Amino acid sequence: MQPLRAGTLPDQAVWKFRRDNERILASQRLLAGSEVKVAYGTDCGMFPFSHGILEFQAMVNAGINSVRALKAGTSVAAELLGRSDLGVLAPGKLADIVGMPGDPVADISATAKVDFVMKAGVVYRVPEPSADH
Repeated sequence: MQPLRAGTLPDQAVWKFRRDNERILASQRLLAGSEVKVAYGTDCGMFPFSHGILEFQAMVNAGINSVRALKAGTSVAAELLGRSDLGVLAPGKLADIVGMPGDPVADISATAKVDFVMKAGVVYRVPEPSADH
């Protein structure tokens, strides 16, 4: 894990990862090699909230293919939550659309470069920094 090697994690995270790293890696390999349903989720209590988007990359780095990782954040997550109204793009369903440059199936890191989110038909973008700042 790069932040651990770089020494940028809080002390409690360093302690936890040093203690549990081998078990975490072994569990990830078992999960990736199984057909168990996986839902996207973050441990943002261990990391800054802004790092949560890196979960897709962590899943793929652990051996889960990119399509399975993307489904973990959409249709499979909705299914495991018992929400048939979420997780699919279809009339009468609730779904946000996330636009990004690139192909997240070919390169999962594209998910960390969100261009816009469409929610209820409204497009939301991060405002461009103004030229006078």
